Amino acid sequence: MNSSTLRKACIFLLVAIVVAYAFPAVFALAGDEAAPPPPPEAGAPGAGGSGGTAPAGFLAQMFSGGFIGISCTMMIVATSVVTLALAIEHMFLIKREILAPPELVATLESLMQEQDLEEAMTICQASDSFLAKCIEGALSKVNEGEEKMREAMESAAAEKVTKMRVKMGYINLMAVLAPFLGLYGTVIGMIMAFQMIAISGTPKPAELANGIQLALWTTAEGLTVAIPATALYYYFKNKFDVLLQEVGKLTEELLAGLLGGGGGEEEEAAEG
Repeated sequence: MNSSTLRKACIFLLVAIVVAYAFPAVFALAGDEAAPPPPPEAGAPGAGGSGGTAPAGFLAQMFSGGFIGISCTMMIVATSVVTLALAIEHMFLIKREILAPPELVATLESLMQEQDLEEAMTICQASDSFLAKCIEGALSKVNEGEEKMREAMESAAAEKVTKMRVKMGYINLMAVLAPFLGLYGTVIGMIMAFQMIAISGTPKPAELANGIQLALWTTAEGLTVAIPATALYYYFKNKFDVLLQEVGKLTEELLAGLLGGGGGEEEEAAEG
């Protein structure tokens, strides 16, 4: 599955999650608000007596936060899905055999020795690997001297590196965005708690529970996504940097083989 197909699948999945969970929850809340339950009688559970109330489940606590609480939760869930999809994609992309396929290296080494530069260029153009694009850049300037070849190779390498780093940056974006969404829910929860204080004057602890629960749950949700997303980002970043050095050495060896095996003769012929 290519990256474009994977992104489309992620978008479809996110839309399905929002439709499947957010809208039914909002409608349920609207129904609950239209017909509020009668206040509990004195001494009954939930009236502030010794009986108390049973702790609500996770979904019930999220629904009690209203549309804002549900929206924050759904957006955090969306960031977790995107992070997971990007992590799976990078697990397959950031490999030495993807950046520099062994069969491609062997083929290019053989063609460099034979000085079959046209076939080498054709093979590099047909491959989208990091190594192929670097060698393609060098071969495109084979008649302009070593300096131009190195500049073209470095330019092609920089372009590929930029694309990979931008793609990895989306994992870091999810790691930054998730706690901010949680913080937004935290602020809304504290606003709800202080509104209850303003309305009731001296509210009972149970009356403040919904706002405080919303604040704590959204914070926890955001951190639950941000912590592994941050770890994944730096794992892939460091792995890519290490592989980049290894592949860079391969490209230098291939370029040296090209220059030492006849590249200079072609340059002299061109000058002649």
